[in-house]
Amino acid sequence: MGKMKYNNLGRRFSLNTSVLVQGMRNFIHNNTMNEEIQELNLLIKTLPVSTAECERGFSLMNIICSDLRSKLTIKNIGNLMFININGTPLSIWNPTKYVGSWLLQHRSADDKRSRKVEPLEQ
Repeated sequence: MGKMKYNNLGRRFSLNTSVLVQGMRNFIHNNTMNEEIQELNLLIKTLPVSTAECERGFSLMNIICSDLRSKLTIKNIGNLMFININGTPLSIWNPTKYVGSWLLQHRSADDKRSRKVEPLEQ
């Protein structure tokens, strides 16, 4: 029964199933993990155990894609979500390097090359 489960996991994650099964046997008997088992361990940790993470993602997407920012592309929404979920908290982030790069490119808040968006009528 266990061998079949590891074969299924190995196929699902494109791992060598025979090495995976042998690695599990070594782990059970000798308590040592080979590289294949460590890789499977990391892959399994990425699987969600509930829909809570998915619901948080949709909630964040609704916050980012508000009425004022309804013209964002899917790529930009995805990038903003990635930064929000994986980025450094704003309380410890230092923007100096990024502002310097922005200014070196001769950009400013009133840059005429930027597209202006008309405010929504209420």
